[in-house]
Amino acid sequence: RYEFAYTLMHGAGGSSFYWFMKSLKVECANSWVGDDKAYYKENYKALTQLKNDFFIWIIHYAFFHYKKSLQLLSSNFPLLILVRDPISVFKHLINHQSGSSRKKNVFDLNDDYALLIPDILYTSTSYENEKYKGEKSIAPNLENLHLHSGTMVFDNVRKTIAHKEVFYIDMQEIMPQNAFKTFTNLAKKFNFTPPNPKEKDFYKIMHNTGGLVAILDFKVMLDKEISIFVDSAKTRRYLNQNFMNINEEILGLDPENFKLCIEKRHYDLLLEKNELYEKTKHYLKGLYEYYLKRVEIEKKKLLNEKQILEYFKNNKTLALKFKKAFDIELEHIKTHRPDIVASWKYYKEFEKMCEELGSAERD
Repeated sequence: RYEFAYTLMHGAGGSSFYWFMKSLKVECANSWVGDDKAYYKENYKALTQLKNDFFIWIIHYAFFHYKKSLQLLSSNFPLLILVRDPISVFKHLINHQSGSSRKKNVFDLNDDYALLIPDILYTSTSYENEKYKGEKSIAPNLENLHLHSGTMVFDNVRKTIAHKEVFYIDMQEIMPQNAFKTFTNLAKKFNFTPPNPKEKDFYKIMHNTGGLVAILDFKVMLDKEISIFVDSAKTRRYLNQNFMNINEEILGLDPENFKLCIEKRHYDLLLEKNELYEKTKHYLKGLYEYYLKRVEIEKKKLLNEKQILEYFKNNKTLALKFKKAFDIELEHIKTHRPDIVASWKYYKEFEKMCEELGSAERD
């Protein structure tokens, strides 16, 4: 049994939504599979074997491959659609982090920091003839914007399944200031365990954003038997009763999305080795300083909505191509949740720009 089906605009907070749901013991099957048969098997196995609450995650841009499976879903279950200002969606797609050029995940105290925290990789995606292609580079590029014209297909999911109930959630509702309240309300609506008030800070974290979340989560061997994990907060290892978060002790502060976690038994061993302890502290403080520098480097690479709108303005044919796709894909939400669409600042600027471009073309 599943509680609801879920799809989204790619770039509307899907990673955060997944990690928040996972923290509440609400599972979903692996939806990153290549064909209809594999998708069905993954969901069937999960539905029959998992004991936790469950939701069906429909990867919208790959749904072409899953049409047969989707048509088996009951229309009586609600469909939840996560949305965002489309121009901000494309900002995310252009800036999308996809791991790093790091060659391994286990290091020691002699390794150069650049090996642990190397260049972020950014994904360039394209969708042609219902096929997904991805390439990686070390910086976002507006020239790749045209590759995303086929990604706005979430409404096709709604049409394929014809759910009787459709609920839209704007990404603003899962932003740090609203996420805890939103998931508390979703828990009531869809009958799963609500978030614990003691873990409110976890809901203030956005995943896959500019804090180098994509390249943390690795291990540093202090000697042959003692190790420390350098994590992003999404791993939640620091909540494990067998581990300790030693940020305050090592760094003198506890950064939101940079966690130094050590097994308690390893910590006891480390305290017995004073020279190793001091060497470890010096190395990890240096690592954190290097991390902060890398964050600033990556932030300077990121593109914003104003740059995207300017690019559209200078590429009229591309702008009107996107406008046509938006008109089709946003028809349902414009009818049923006009309040959400009205809140999209950059989309309204894009609409106005396209009207002007269209008028100039007619003249």
